[in-house]
Amino acid sequence: MLEDIKTLLGITGTSQDAILNIYIRRATTMILVYLNNSEFDDAYIQENFQDAIISLVCTAYKSKDEEGVKSKTQGQRSVTFLDSFKADINSIKSLLPMPYAKLM
Repeated sequence: MLEDIKTLLGITGTSQDAILNIYIRRATTMILVYLNNSEFDDAYIQENFQDAIISLVCTAYKSKDEEGVKSKTQGQRSVTFLDSFKADINSIKSLLPMPYAKLM
């Protein structure tokens, strides 16, 4: 999975591996919480939902320096950024099953 992420991001070498592994861990946790199913563990999530993890990691990595930034002004230039994480979340959800709903 790490190699796929690095390919998509155009990263060569190992200098970003530690950061990417943190993002992989965070994405795995986010999916685990979203699915709300105690039968799943980290290994199951990473094995069965690689595309969703890759998408989350790539989105987070690309926006790491712009996190929370909606607009940026530099001299005469002004640029407004779309919050790509929120824009991409629906496509990521489409890669996952519906969350487990516990009934009382």
